[in-house]
Amino acid sequence: MSMAHRSERLRVVVATPLAEQHCEMIERLEPRIDLIRDQSLYPPMRHPADFSGDPSFRRTLSNRSRRRLALDAVKH
Repeated sequence: MSMAHRSERLRVVVATPLAEQHCEMIERLEPRIDLIRDQSLYPPMRHPADFSGDPSFRRTLSNRSRRRLALDAVKH
């Protein structure tokens, strides 16, 4: 891998529930990452490692739009 590739920024979207402490650890350990997340867009976790979250969780229309924009951001 060339030096140019190693210094490029990486845009990563967190698409499932992930504790903020883990998001911060990812950013600390890999400083090239722009970690995009919005904890309000994820279903509440019922227990550790519950990445599907509460099955009764429903996003508002506004939250669905914000989530789509965040996911689309990694395509550009």
